[in-house]
Amino acid sequence: MRSLFRGTNRATFQKNNARQSQKSLGLRGLLPESDTATLRVLDLGPARSANLEFFSRYGGQLTVADFYSGLRAARAATTSDEDERKAKAFAALLPFDKSTRFDLVLAWDLLNYLTPQEQHALMTCLEPYCLAGTAILAFVSTQKEMPPAPSAYSIRDADTLVYEEREGRARPCPRYLEGDLLKRMQGLTVENRYQLRNGMLEYVFSYRMSSRPAAAPSRESLRYRLEPTAGWTTTPSR
Repeated sequence: MRSLFRGTNRATFQKNNARQSQKSLGLRGLLPESDTATLRVLDLGPARSANLEFFSRYGGQLTVADFYSGLRAARAATTSDEDERKAKAFAALLPFDKSTRFDLVLAWDLLNYLTPQEQHALMTCLEPYCLAGTAILAFVSTQKEMPPAPSAYSIRDADTLVYEEREGRARPCPRYLEGDLLKRMQGLTVENRYQLRNGMLEYVFSYRMSSRPAAAPSRESLRYRLEPTAGWTTTPSR
């Protein structure tokens, strides 16, 4: 795939090259095999009608919470030394009912734009909504530079994604290591990882640790016991 960077330092992304496609080697394996299954999905990127249309065939719920757009207020709160204040600021970005659970979380390339402390805070916020076996799909860049903000991802089909890169000056990429991510986002294990041609590592994480009662049903059992629902919910961007 053609690189979008011109030069080696402070590159600028060009508008006519902003929309690209890439293969997803992990998404298909996360989709239900049964036509009667229910898939509850949390999308941490901006709302895209293509994603709503794609998941509608699974008769489930797609909840959109544009996490990065609401991060500015949370980052302001992290200047405080009060851990409780920090936790509340990040929790406000995912304001769901306590009974909410997700089978799949689409993190896209968000992790590249979070500090190590923010990655830990994100996992802390996600944990109450995860089941044993909840999957998290994420792309971790191995490039030296990356766009100024997370890309907007749309699903073309189970094997292909289209992403729109933000215009602007490139920024250094932290190139996070797998072991460090797992230490900060405790409870996750790596189910699969794939090296993509655009310099991304596609990760399929699985949530294995839970602080909730052991009797809570697993993702696998819920998939096939719940009746399909036509409900779709979105959390507006901040």
